[in-house]
Parts: sequence; structure tokens; C-alpha cells
Amino acid sequence: MKKIYVAGSFKDLDTSRQAAREIEKLGFHVLISAPGDPKGIDGCFERIEMADAIYVSNPRGETGKSVSLDLGFAIARGKSIFAMKPITDPPISHHTKVIAELKELT
Repeated sequence: MKKIYVAGSFKDLDTSRQAAREIEKLGFHVLISAPGDPKGIDGCFERIEMADAIYVSNPRGETGKSVSLDLGFAIARGKSIFAMKPITDPPISHHTKVIAELKELT
């Protein structure tokens, strides 16, 4: 089963969790971080390492510092990155594919 890591700001945690539920319905195994993880960003890196691809839940088109670190790590590991909205800061649009519907992950 293909694994998808859902990355997103904890400010938009409800949106990320909703995306995770929808991705699971498509038959993927979902990995997602949660506030209070004792491993912090290292826990995120572990989940990215396990994932086949990354889905960025960014309803306002922005990413924060932690998600930017997630993306840099994912790019360095050669992971496919899909996003809800175009990512312009940091300027990595050439590394991402914006998808209108989650079923485009399949």
C-alpha cells in the first residue's frame, strides 16, 4: 500500500486531518504529524522517510517554517510532492504538482 505523508501547519490541523481521512478513503496509508510529538521535527522526517509521496495541506497557499523544513527534506530524499495550492514561498513550485482533487494522487 502506498504511503502518503500529509504536511501542513498546525494552524490548519483540521484541514490536514480532513485531507488525511479523504486520502485514506482512496486506499493509501496516511502518515501525519500531531502537536506534542516528543520527537518534534525529527518525527516528521521519519514519517517523510517512510512515505512514498508528500501531500501539502496549505489552504491559504502558504507554508510555515516547519513545513518548509519538511519540504526541503522531502526534496532531498527525492519524494514526489503534491499540494493543495501553489507553493511560492519557499519558491519550490518546480518541485511540486498542485492537484485540484485528492483522487489525482492515484
